[in-house]
Amino acid sequence: MEPFARVWERGEPHDEFRRRTKEITRRELAQIEVERLAEDLNSMLYRARTSPRLKDVVAGLAQSREFLEAANSALSSLDGWSRFHLASRSELAGIEAKWLPPPDCSGQGDFVELSSRIARQIDATIDDLRIRFGGHDTADRGGRNRYEERFLGSVKGRFVKEAFELFEAYHPGRATSHAESKFCEFVHHVYGYATKVTKEDSIAITYKLREIVGSLRKAKKLRLEIRKIEERMQVVSRDSIEYEVLHEAHKQKRKGVAAADSKVVPSLVPRSKRVPARKEPK
Repeated sequence: MEPFARVWERGEPHDEFRRRTKEITRRELAQIEVERLAEDLNSMLYRARTSPRLKDVVAGLAQSREFLEAANSALSSLDGWSRFHLASRSELAGIEAKWLPPPDCSGQGDFVELSSRIARQIDATIDDLRIRFGGHDTADRGGRNRYEERFLGSVKGRFVKEAFELFEAYHPGRATSHAESKFCEFVHHVYGYATKVTKEDSIAITYKLREIVGSLRKAKKLRLEIRKIEERMQVVSRDSIEYEVLHEAHKQKRKGVAAADSKVVPSLVPRSKRVPARKEPK
């Protein structure tokens, strides 16, 4: 990280952190940020190991829906006298009568109606997960079985992204994926500092560097261009042709950032517009 000359971009979200570090040396600041990067890596590794599998997430949602449906059925099936006695204590319990099934059996009550909507939302959420990840039964496939990595991307990919952002803050424009570059050396060094490195880890990190560093550089460039466009849009009349041109350029560059970022964080756009059909057992 030498010579420890950090470049602070205007409007960065960590301006408060910058103000709090004025009383320490540049070397101490770099050390703090590298240690924070190592801690983030260990945190991501821990969450990836302990997070549930996708099928467990779906199973938990399905079970919650079943419990709601059972409660709704039980409340809706209460007879008139049961409803009467239940409603008579609603004020003592601090429950508005509208939430309970009416004593005259004229309806279900707002609680059943609300929980029924929640049950339908759970169904829609399960369908959405099946569409996003492909497969009606959301079976675990491939190396990333834990839900966090399937949803957010691999730990190594996210670590390379954080390392890229930190290295670029000290050496703007110098983070490359070349095997002998200072950035690659930095990434491997921090990974080794944070956790035990196996031969497989080293190979995987090298692959991730080649895979995503170009996209990270592209995304950084686009974000800088977006910031300039936004500054210009603040001083241009909203009714002008220039504003329309800037607005369209802003939209296209944001799409470019999203496409570049998807190399690290999986795109969550559904793969199809319908739930894959369940395969019948043979």
